[in-house]
Amino acid sequence: MPVLSLEVTDAEGDLGFTGSDTSKIFIKNLLTGKIDSTLRLPDLSVATGRNFKADVEITLNTSIILEGSTRPSPKTDTLFYEIYIQDFAKNKSNVLKTTDPVFIIFP
Repeated sequence: MPVLSLEVTDAEGDLGFTGSDTSKIFIKNLLTGKIDSTLRLPDLSVATGRNFKADVEITLNTSIILEGSTRPSPKTDTLFYEIYIQDFAKNKSNVLKTTDPVFIIFP
């Protein structure tokens, strides 16, 4: 399965999940223009603080991406994504766009 890798930095220390506050990673499929995934970050309270920095890897579920496709098998597609994070205050991070396409082949 394809994996998106990104580096996350946070100056305020307001990322993660605390029970009442949640920050999320949004992955938008630029082919459809729809949010493909909304991922909740785990509880980072032990690790976060000012100037937090981490690498995040996100496995893309290819069966969901091509679900309902009427294309003959094997189903193939070329996808581009837009990724951003919202912190506890709902501030939107810099928006990243995949520069190289993600090639999906699904049986």
